[in-house]
Amino acid sequence: MPWNTMADSLQRTTFMPHVTLAQALLAFIVLVFSGGFVTKNTPANWIFLGFVGIILGIVFPPGLLFLYGVLALVTLEELVLRRWSIQEFFGRVIFGIMTIPTVVYWWLLFQEYPWKRLVEFDVLHPTKFSYIEYFLAVGPVLPMGIIGVIWVIRERGEIREKMKYLIAWVVAWLGFVLLFNFIPQQSPTRFTQMAPHIPLGILAGWMLWEVGKKFRHIVVVAIVVILLGFGTMASSFMWLKDFVDHKIRATIPIVPTGAQVMYPMKESIEGLVWLQVYTPRNAVVLSAMTTGNYIPVYAGNTAYVGHANTVGLEEKLIAMENVYRGKATIAWLKQQNISYVFYGFEEREINGGAADLRSLYPQLTQVYESANVRIYKAP
Repeated sequence: MPWNTMADSLQRTTFMPHVTLAQALLAFIVLVFSGGFVTKNTPANWIFLGFVGIILGIVFPPGLLFLYGVLALVTLEELVLRRWSIQEFFGRVIFGIMTIPTVVYWWLLFQEYPWKRLVEFDVLHPTKFSYIEYFLAVGPVLPMGIIGVIWVIRERGEIREKMKYLIAWVVAWLGFVLLFNFIPQQSPTRFTQMAPHIPLGILAGWMLWEVGKKFRHIVVVAIVVILLGFGTMASSFMWLKDFVDHKIRATIPIVPTGAQVMYPMKESIEGLVWLQVYTPRNAVVLSAMTTGNYIPVYAGNTAYVGHANTVGLEEKLIAMENVYRGKATIAWLKQQNISYVFYGFEEREINGGAADLRSLYPQLTQVYESANVRIYKAP
């Protein structure tokens, strides 16, 4: 999705639950691989880490793919410098053997609908993504973190060994974000969700610490950066609050399509509640796209068209509009197993303003009516 940049400071901490969990698991796995939390001398710990990786792969497959990239970079660096450990390599092999089945599982699943639509969507609707804007949104931690990367690479000894996973994390993040700009099956914005602020923040903090040991007043820079961070979070809080306030007050447009800042009309929700009470859960309901997004939530029915990942969305949108414009037939409704037709604010806008859809399809039976919403049962 175009908005999956994870650039906002507050939204990044309370985004989607599965992404938040995936970021925590990613950080934990990197911590263990880099020598933290548990001793790696016991083979059972590698198996434990493999189970954690399986959870990551199931919850958020791109996170596991990204982790493979991090481990590959670390392994390549060790081979080039001839500083690799057979024990470390053995652990990565165990981790890979245990987690690869989740990758295979998703790969097979993405060959079949409806799951194939998740890949298909990115191909049909490539994200418009500005790298300049994204890197600016990452904030001052990006240039300072990059300086930290260069500084650590130039160091010799223990510090570079400790930081190699963090460096690989940053390099993999930049590499995947750029690489998937040329691989349409996955949006590059997906890899902005790999919590790059964790390694960048640690590297930037270490860099400021080292500079501070030579120049006492460098602490002022750290304080300024922290204050900027608090300022960003305050600004974020205010615009998020404004976003909610605007939705409460907004009256235009009547139909809240796309990313319009407003809540759905109460009358429409009351119609959906009627569907929830009086219709079977397996009934298919025809509506316009925005209303279709609410149908599974409020009514529990199957929407003919709704979420952007609806299979055959582009064709279904055209077919749906043809119904409300009087260009379809009752036979078509039967063919699609549609049991009910929702006719509210959004659908009336497509139609052009007719008060009653039975003027186009006399065979429909009206089962619900309010001032602006009608629901029909298909024959």
